[in-house]
Amino acid sequence: MQNTDRKSLNIRALTFFLLFISFVMMIVSGVFLDDIHFENEMIAKIISKVFHKVGVSIFFLTAIFHIYYNWKAFLRYFKKGNNFKYLKEFAISVILTTIVIIISTGYTYYH
Repeated sequence: MQNTDRKSLNIRALTFFLLFISFVMMIVSGVFLDDIHFENEMIAKIISKVFHKVGVSIFFLTAIFHIYYNWKAFLRYFKKGNNFKYLKEFAISVILTTIVIIISTGYTYYH
């Protein structure tokens, strides 16, 4: 059996859980910021904005720590020989992100 009595804080695990919780927080508060109607809409909008801003802030800061703690693995994606091995995955990521931004902007503008 493994010894489960840990005394130190696992920073990578903490970073992961902060990223996960803030990500969920951003999604939920973003949905509430859209067209969901409440009995007291003004208070709901204020609370949703605060939750969304805090979630984004926590996500951004922990994303920086995540990149810092995983820097070697991140660099390995770009250092596979002389050529970039993950060009297809990178291109798909850029294209999908661009499509989501265009659709979101169009929806927000025309809604």
